[in-house]
Amino acid sequence: AEGDAVYDAYFKAFPGLRKYFDEVMEETLKKGYITINTTSNRSYSLPTFKRMKAYEKRPEKKSQYLALKSAIGRLALNYPVQGTAGDITKTAVAKFRKWLIAEELFDTVFMTNVVHDEINVESPVEVAEIVAAGLEKCMADAGAIWCKRVKLKAVAAIGDYWAH
Repeated sequence: AEGDAVYDAYFKAFPGLRKYFDEVMEETLKKGYITINTTSNRSYSLPTFKRMKAYEKRPEKKSQYLALKSAIGRLALNYPVQGTAGDITKTAVAKFRKWLIAEELFDTVFMTNVVHDEINVESPVEVAEIVAAGLEKCMADAGAIWCKRVKLKAVAAIGDYWAH
């Protein structure tokens, strides 16, 4: 009951998100694939979609139908968010690489790890602030390409070790 209350309050606070989720679910269940984002029109074909549709009109397969429909629904809501986040990060890495070359820092500053939405960089202390600002800008610029409705911001942290 408490979980339902939190869930309901969340969508009450963000009614546009509920509408978006409903539209994504309806579209996915009609087409049989998930549109990851409309910028690239990248999509994911659902391998279980045909089986779900085959079970749809068979009463003896109702539980299997509902299980597949539920699983597809979770994917339909998760893939666009996670896939677009991955696209933003990859775009930011490419932009940051170009920035490093333009700033003549390519042989001095190194991207050592990319995990989810984080880009770990090693640089000399003398240029750390400049590199952090450059990385933040590249990440925000990448976000603007893929996310048109909400301005995304990046925050760089400078430290002696990866503080994930």
